[in-house]
Amino acid sequence: TACEIGLGIPAEPLFRFLLSLFTNVFINSILIIPLLFYMFFKQGIIIEQRLNALLPKKFQNGAKRSSDEIKLQLRDFLTAKVTESVVIGGICCLGFFIAGLKGWLFLGFLAGILNIIPFLGPLLGAIPPILIALVDQPIVAVYVIITIVIAQLLDNLYLIPFMISGRVKMDALLGIVLILVGAQLAGPLGM
Repeated sequence: TACEIGLGIPAEPLFRFLLSLFTNVFINSILIIPLLFYMFFKQGIIIEQRLNALLPKKFQNGAKRSSDEIKLQLRDFLTAKVTESVVIGGICCLGFFIAGLKGWLFLGFLAGILNIIPFLGPLLGAIPPILIALVDQPIVAVYVIITIVIAQLLDNLYLIPFMISGRVKMDALLGIVLILVGAQLAGPLGM
């Protein structure tokens, strides 16, 4: 007999689905995306020159200015995301330390790093400290959850709309609307 969870859903297919999802997120976020960024930044100038050479002569100056503006905006965005992750990691480290969580520094650092991944990152960063706290001392888990909620509220209500939008010179309301439109058009990937 198969073990069932919750509302009669067999545990084995659910476990396979979750394992597949976690593996996909891990491979994309930890391995492939950093490799693509590394290759882009290492050979970005060569790629840009080759693409610019394909354009007619009268469009090359405009394409170069546009490319420079895009690079500036991307640099500002990545700087803001790193700053956001440092702030979230610092809040989590402090909260985990105050709660008495074992491994607070590593777990806070992990929560900050994973916060870079949109939408799934905060969840992935919250699972290890909560599980460790539940195993060690269940009361500590309450403080860990409170810390994570405070960090995410600060992130979602202040850092993302104002700091990141300010860095990339985009209105905060426009940023929120674009996230919602992206969600409607392409789901989580569009967000």
